[in-house]
Formats: sequence, C-alpha cells, structure tokens
Amino acid sequence: GFKERKTTQLEALRQLAGDGAGITFVRGIDLDGEPVPASALSAPDGRPGLLRTNESTGETQIDPGIDFVGHRALAPGSRLTWSGWITIPADGEYELKVQTDWGVGPFLFNPGGHSTVYVDGREVASTAPFESRTLSLIPTSSGLTTASGSVQLTSGRHEIRVAARLKSLFARDPSLTTPYQLRLAWLTPEMRGATLDAAAAAARDAPTAIVFVHNEGAEGVDRSSLDLPLGQNELIAAVAAANPRTVVVLNTGDPVVMPWADRANAILQMWYPGQEGGAATADLLLGRANPSGKLPVTFPRHDGD
Repeated sequence: GFKERKTTQLEALRQLAGDGAGITFVRGIDLDGEPVPASALSAPDGRPGLLRTNESTGETQIDPGIDFVGHRALAPGSRLTWSGWITIPADGEYELKVQTDWGVGPFLFNPGGHSTVYVDGREVASTAPFESRTLSLIPTSSGLTTASGSVQLTSGRHEIRVAARLKSLFARDPSLTTPYQLRLAWLTPEMRGATLDAAAAAARDAPTAIVFVHNEGAEGVDRSSLDLPLGQNELIAAVAAANPRTVVVLNTGDPVVMPWADRANAILQMWYPGQEGGAATADLLLGRANPSGKLPVTFPRHDGD
C-alpha cells in the first residue's frame, strides 16, 4: 500500500552533511503564534475571559481563553460563539489565527470545525473550506489547520467574536461524531521582532546562513501583491545584514519581488518540489547536483521593474 514519506530541508541537510556539520536551526517566521492569553481578553460584562454561547441550547459560560486542544477538545456537533473584548498592548500589525483540526489531506474528510474570528465586526480569518481567503495549507507544529489574518490595531480594547460552526459537506461527515480542537492564537509586533532578532543573532554567529522563504498558491485566490507574505522580506534583510554569506531558498509558485537581491550571496528557486523536495534542495545546496534549470519568468527586484 501507499506509505507517505516526507523529508524536510533541515532533515535532509543534516543527513547529507553529517553530524559534524554543526547545522543550527532558528525559526525566522512564527507560523503558529501563541494562544491569546486570558490577560488580553474580557467578557462583555467585564469579567476576565470570553463569553461562550452554545447556539444550539442557549447556555452560556465564561472561558478564560480559546485553547481547546488535546483532552480539552470540544464536543462533536457543537455550534459555539465566543464574544467580548481583546486588549491590544501597543499600536501595530497583529496576526490573529484561528486553528482547528479541520484538515488538508485528504482535507474534505477530516473532522473539525469551520471557525471564523471577527475583530470590530470585520472578518479577519476563517477556516471555512472553499470560502476562506486566509486558510493556510501549512499545518501548525501540532498538526492543526490555521487561518491567519493581519490587521492594523491601535492600543486599547477591540470587540472580538469567534464563531465555531460545523458544516456537513457530506452525509457521513465525521465532524458530527468526533470531538474537534480549536485555538485562538496571535502574533504580536513584539513577538515578531523577537523572532527576527533571534534569526539575525544566529546568522551572525554562523559561517553561512540559509533562509528558506515561501508563498502559498491556492485555487481561486489571487495574490494581493508580489511581496513575500508574513514579513519574510524583513527576515531576509535582517539575516543578510548580519551575515554577507546569506543564501535565500525560494519555495514559490510564481515570481516575487526581491528587494534584497543585491545583498544575498546566492538565490535558489525551488518552486514547489513535493515530498522529495527536501532531499533535492540539500543536493543542490551541498553541491551534489548543479542548479542548472532556466527560469521561465522574470523575478523583479521591485514592483517598478
């Protein structure tokens, strides 16, 4: 039968380079975020946490946060809404993430909730299949499916609402009988800055730095710009400033602007190479194969190009 096999670039590099290579890994962009803490949440009546309403029964309760994973998973078939306030510590761009075990492979048949987070009445992120423009194909480190939305927020209180709905796509939908996990996470400007600082510090101490960046291509979703998403241009710039021997590996399905091109020592375009892509990338980076492909499109440095 079929056996899934997948080797990451890091695993392949370590296997090929050997134990003495001293390869260090630092996460440059945090794709998971952290659960929004209870200290940042308050119910409509001012109590700490968020007000949970069971849409099926009308019952309510206060939850300190939305972090229902593992043994705390929610009951199957639940229709729940959380409402209240989120307190933003400082002006800036915040990433809000709703994470469930609604899956992506084979995604239509995995259990889980189709959940949406709203801030100040505006949808920020949703895991609804076929509808969401914020749903990621990359799972969290614990295997949850993530939808992420960036929003500029001022310091102070903002209205927040999270709706967890189960939509039966098929007559035998397992989400109707299986508990599902749900988490509300965020990435603050402070957290993003700390991650960039750690990446630059690691690069400064290394003879060579390799930065892996990506974008996601999805059916029925147009790109809003040619920029790499998630602040990855800032990541490359920070690492290249710390180490002039910086290699950038692109996993993209189409062109991206490269304002850092003159500061990168090398740029390797790997496209979306599939499950054996980690081994192929390691072969190219360590000289076992020659990156001799020809680009079918132009990659600009800036939008004006």
